[in-house]
Amino acid sequence: MLKPTRLVVPPDEEYNAKEILQSAGRPDTANRADNVIKGALTEFVYDYLTDTNNFYILADKSQHKLKSFNREAFDVREFFDDKTRMNWVQAAMAFSYGFSHWIGTYASLPA
Repeated sequence: MLKPTRLVVPPDEEYNAKEILQSAGRPDTANRADNVIKGALTEFVYDYLTDTNNFYILADKSQHKLKSFNREAFDVREFFDDKTRMNWVQAAMAFSYGFSHWIGTYASLPA
């Protein structure tokens, strides 16, 4: 039995996620009903989600099969151009990620 722990949302939906997950009362009704999911999930704002219809729910890291590894470590190089008297800074890194199995994740499928 998997227990979801994180709600991954785009930056535009951060306020809505906080309202749903942290309010004492249910945000979808004017009645005095308790919010039964308060504190059940932690919101995580992922800056690279650009579609506001996308969201993900993840289980604990030990339960899902998302894998990430560095292919090239973070590297910074500096160059100084004497002619233009400009200092250039270059940074690069490479990593890979993916799922070996879908268990432990739930994602929206917007139209």
